[in-house]
Amino acid sequence: MKQDMAKRLRSAQKLATTVAIAAAFAGVLAYFLLNAPQVQAQSAPTAVAPSSSAATASSPSTPAAGAPPLAFEVASIKPNRSADMRMGIRFMPGRFVSTG
Repeated sequence: MKQDMAKRLRSAQKLATTVAIAAAFAGVLAYFLLNAPQVQAQSAPTAVAPSSSAATASSPSTPAAGAPPLAFEVASIKPNRSADMRMGIRFMPGRFVSTG
């Protein structure tokens, strides 16, 4: 009888612990989802004014007069083919390098 009661108590403790952990995780997740920063997309580039030159009008890389120059962010992802299995993260000025 004592063994059955001990097993039920252990099961109840396991269930209570699991529910408490799940509730804590759900609370943290809800907090971060509700307080996430608002992310905005990049603004659309200004339209190129119609020109008599067909080459200028058909070139999408030509910004409108007075518009700021176009800028792009580039990421380069390469497989690690070396025998070195170490992992690392480095922050350099204007760069982020992760290996592993």
